[in-house]
Amino acid sequence: MKAADNRRTVFPLQTLSVCLALVLLFAGACNLFHKTEIPPSSKPLLHQTERPADSAGLEVFVIHGTAQQQELIRQLWKETDEQRIEPALRRRLMDNGFRIGFLGDVLPLPLSQLINVVGRNPDKPANGEPQKQFGDLEEVSITDLPRQPQATRQYRNLMPNMQAHLKLFDEPLPEFSFLEWEQNCLSGKTYCDAFGLICLSCAVEKGGTVRLTMMPELEYGVPEQKTVIRQGIYMVENGKPRRKFPHLAVVQTMLPGQWLIIGPVSEYNTGAGQAFFFRGSENSNQRLLAVRIMNVKQGTAAAEGTMQVPVVKTALLPIP
Repeated sequence: MKAADNRRTVFPLQTLSVCLALVLLFAGACNLFHKTEIPPSSKPLLHQTERPADSAGLEVFVIHGTAQQQELIRQLWKETDEQRIEPALRRRLMDNGFRIGFLGDVLPLPLSQLINVVGRNPDKPANGEPQKQFGDLEEVSITDLPRQPQATRQYRNLMPNMQAHLKLFDEPLPEFSFLEWEQNCLSGKTYCDAFGLICLSCAVEKGGTVRLTMMPELEYGVPEQKTVIRQGIYMVENGKPRRKFPHLAVVQTMLPGQWLIIGPVSEYNTGAGQAFFFRGSENSNQRLLAVRIMNVKQGTAAAEGTMQVPVVKTALLPIP
């Protein structure tokens, strides 16, 4: 009888332990699914990065020219200033298929149409719609989007001793042969799997001006290993060989907001420019490059400060 009383005393304690364990387990499961509000923090999760001193921001537009746009391209060249380049260099560029022009900080109408920037219309719309201001985006239906945009845009921040290599096409030329004038001599060579690259570099000067350097380069052949020296260290790099054209380099001093236009001599180009600006049968696929100095971060080479112009707002519309 005594043993039975002991068993009756132990049994409620075991039941109480099991119930307590179930309560704790249920409370823990509820915490897993309970949504807690995290108070907003005034500090950002990611620290804002600062641009290095003596750097320049570039806004680069690659214009996809078509046969219907040749009249716009011709009007654009009439708006550019090609006399800023010395005559001897300008002649060398034209002999090798390149054409360089400069624009001020006022966007001309042909360029705004080529990169699809909506301009200010002096006439009031006949249908009573509100007038579009310069830089406004044009509304485009999703069904009207083209397979290939009329213009693409990218941004590049260049520090001292830094270069940007711009490739206007994704596909190379399987075989490319051209004649070039160099040191009053005519020479020719054939390159396989050739890409045309536009190499840009910047140097910030006093007063917020930028010394912009443009030099064409040709990338060709198969990748190979080469040893280079960077900051006093020998490094092995893997890449295609490149042919530089230093006798075609253009160096100009520009201000924020000004433009550099790079393109072929004509819509039926020959020379080295064919690898840079043309693809397709009968040169049907043409490219044009427009580079804009967007902002300047001045540092040790000039007075402290930042010069910046508004970003051009564009709408990538279908090719007519």
